[in-house]
Amino acid sequence: MRKVLFLLIGAAVLLLAACSMDTHTKFDTTQSGTMDIVWTTTAEEAQMLQSLGSGTVEDMCNEMKSDLGSDGENITVTFSTDDNGNNVCTLSGAFANLQELQDMYGEDITVNRLGEEDGKFYYDITYAASDETSGMGDYALTLHWRVTMPGKVLEHNGDSIEGNTVTWTISGSGSRHLTAVSKVGGFNLDAKMLGLVALCLCLPLLLIIVGVIVWLVVRKKKRAETETYAAPAASGNEPPTDWTG
Repeated sequence: MRKVLFLLIGAAVLLLAACSMDTHTKFDTTQSGTMDIVWTTTAEEAQMLQSLGSGTVEDMCNEMKSDLGSDGENITVTFSTDDNGNNVCTLSGAFANLQELQDMYGEDITVNRLGEEDGKFYYDITYAASDETSGMGDYALTLHWRVTMPGKVLEHNGDSIEGNTVTWTISGSGSRHLTAVSKVGGFNLDAKMLGLVALCLCLPLLLIIVGVIVWLVVRKKKRAETETYAAPAASGNEPPTDWTG
């Protein structure tokens, strides 16, 4: 799966489509995960491509996979149209180790630091457009680069973050340093998981408290009934026991 991202960027740019491309690297563990590449073109851009004799976006999507040759054997390609009428080409692949991920990134990406160290996971890369890509000027892609880190994100230089996912917006013809650090090992609990853990810890205590309250209520009720039956005897107004006169 070598150079998947580089080949796709180059192919899209050469088609002179001022489109956007989203990449999402998701770490399931500190060593493995998935990578999705989503290439989006508007209806107008699709018409322009067809007028240039490039065929439909769906055809080009499948041709990109073919151009990858053996590098694309484990890549799934899907084509769809979103609610706004945009053409969406999605390529999905998996990496079993960090070296495979680096191979997928290809020549436009320099990996400065990638991996786990001292209970932290470091993601530090530099994107620098190739000569072929940077020379396209206004036709270059806009890259929305997303990375879902393995664990709670401690620091990053992205443009936005949601949960453990950091997003950078990059000009396809420029360059950018991307870095993020997350905590791994031990407990990495998000808000929902923390709530679930708290519930599990508090539930037994809550049941005990409820049980004690029920026991006290029942005990108080029985005591009240006992006192009610004992009241006539205590007042001396005992009912007669000799009914023969």
